[in-house]
Amino acid sequence: MIHNIKLGLKLTRFSPNLKGTLAGICLFVAFGIVYLFLFRDEGNILLQFLGLYFLAMPAFMISQIIPTCCYSGLVKSSELGNHFIADVAVFTQLFLALINYAIIIGAIFLGDVINLVADNNKGYLILSNGLLMGVFIIYSSMAYKGFIVSTSLFVVSFLGMYVGNIMYSSGQLAWLEIGSLQGILGGILCMLVGSVIAYGLAKLLWRRPMDKRAMANQLKAKL
Repeated sequence: MIHNIKLGLKLTRFSPNLKGTLAGICLFVAFGIVYLFLFRDEGNILLQFLGLYFLAMPAFMISQIIPTCCYSGLVKSSELGNHFIADVAVFTQLFLALINYAIIIGAIFLGDVINLVADNNKGYLILSNGLLMGVFIIYSSMAYKGFIVSTSLFVVSFLGMYVGNIMYSSGQLAWLEIGSLQGILGGILCMLVGSVIAYGLAKLLWRRPMDKRAMANQLKAKL
């Protein structure tokens, strides 16, 4: 596993637009901080959820080049093609997601200390972020094979989580008390389950042609 992660991190250097990716990460982080910390009242938990969405993006923006490399014709024709597409891509995304998750948890706890995150929302926000990242991991394994279908499923999942936040914000889920430790463990479980599903999908779909609608314009021009 460690070897696969190291190889995946090396592949990220071959991004066709690394500077643009880093600029996008900075922009998403800035939006995430604003939405998570400035909208701290219980009634604004929906906006805090959007902040978590923005803060969850860096790990997946960094790793977006890995599926592109793994789905190239050269890799697919290799005996190790299946290994690259499943093991390298999925394990690296999980590794980056866990690091991103730990940073966000630290930010939420810091926000609690300096009174920028409501204490009773802390566990729920942490769990929501883990669930969101689990969905991201599954989406990443499908997007390069069926962009329209995977994006549609992602939108449905995101809307489902958003409706859940509306219910929580309005008090309909007041009985749902989630502590910080429960939120952390639940979030990690969501990411692990998402990775298992993503791994299975990668193994199942690895010979399917790459969907060019999922590619950046610069990459399309080179293929």
